[in-house]
Amino acid sequence: TDKIDADINALEALIKRVERVETEERAFVPESQRETAVVATATATPEAQYRDAFWNYIRRGAQAGEYRAMSVGSDTYGGYTVPDEFRRQLIQGLDELNVMRGLATTITSSSGTLTMPTLTTHASATWKTEAEAYAETTPAFSEVTFSAHKATALIKVSEELLNDSAFPLEQWIAGEFARALAELEETAFVVGTGSGQPTGVVGGSTLGKTATATNAITADELMDTYHALGRAYRRRASWLMHDSTKKAIRKLVTGVSGDKTYIWQPGLASGEPDMLLGQPVYTSPDMAEIGTGNKVAIFGDLSYYYIVDRQSISIQRLNELYAGNGQVGFRIFKRTDGKLTLATAAYHLINA
Repeated sequence: TDKIDADINALEALIKRVERVETEERAFVPESQRETAVVATATATPEAQYRDAFWNYIRRGAQAGEYRAMSVGSDTYGGYTVPDEFRRQLIQGLDELNVMRGLATTITSSSGTLTMPTLTTHASATWKTEAEAYAETTPAFSEVTFSAHKATALIKVSEELLNDSAFPLEQWIAGEFARALAELEETAFVVGTGSGQPTGVVGGSTLGKTATATNAITADELMDTYHALGRAYRRRASWLMHDSTKKAIRKLVTGVSGDKTYIWQPGLASGEPDMLLGQPVYTSPDMAEIGTGNKVAIFGDLSYYYIVDRQSISIQRLNELYAGNGQVGFRIFKRTDGKLTLATAAYHLINA
C-alpha cells in the first residue's frame, strides 16, 4: 500500500510539473491559437515548427523552448534563415518591384562563387566536294565569375506593434524589405560598378551608336542602335531607358511635312509594354537621362544578363540597440550578383 501511495504521489507531482510547463508555454501563444497550440506542437512537421518558432522569435525574441527548432536555421552571421514561404513571398516582391529581375535570367546557387562558361566564338560550316577534307573550327569559350555581394536593410518596429497580435507582421516586414532591397538591387543591376556590388547591364553593354547632339536623340540614331544588335538577338530584345527619355522619344516622328508618323507604338492592352521599332520598352529611374556623354538607352536581349542569388536569406532581431526608444530593430541580408554574360547581346545609345 505504501508503495502504491508513493507511486500515486509521484505521478501527481509529475502531472503538476507538466501542467506548469504547458501553462508557461501557452502564455507565449496568441489568444486565438491557445486551444490548439499544444496539440499542434506535438503533430507539426519540422518545417512548421521552424516557421512558428521563427515568427515567435520575430515578435518576442526566441524563447527557451524554441531554440532547438531555430537551431536548424541559424546563420553564421548571427541571424536566422527565413522560412521557405517567407522567402518566396520576399522574392515575389523583388520580382514585381525590380524591372531587371523581370528581364534577366535568375538562378539560385548554394555556393559563394559561381563560374559560368560562355561561348564567344561559334563553330562554322563549309561546303565540300566528295572525299575533300573537313575544315576544322574550334568554338571559343570564356568564363564569367559571379560572387556573392551582401545586400542589407534595417528597419525599426515599435514594441506596441510587435505586441499587437492583429498587426500583420509577416506581410508588413516582407513588403518593407522587398521594397528596400528591390530599389538597391535595381540600381546595381542597371549601373552597378562591380566593386562590392553587381555589375550593371549598362557597363557591360557594347556601343551601338553615338548621337550627334549632347541633349537630344533622333529617330535615325535609334534605328542605328536597333540594327547594331545582331539579328539573332533581336527576336527577344527590348529597350531600357529613363522615363524622361521615353517621353522625348514619344515625340519623334518620321516622314516629311504633312506625312509624319510617330515611331512610338503604345501598348495595345492593359499591362502590356509600349513598343519602339517593334520591340517592348521598359523604364528604370536608374538609367541616365538625355545629356552630355550619357548612355541613355539600352537595346538587347536582356536574358543574357544573369542574376545569381544565394539560396538563403537571413533576418536578425536586434533587441537592445533601440530599446531606449521602445523599438526593436530587424536587419535582413541576402547575397546576390549580376552580370551581362555576353557583351554583344546588348548595345547602348550614348549622347555626344
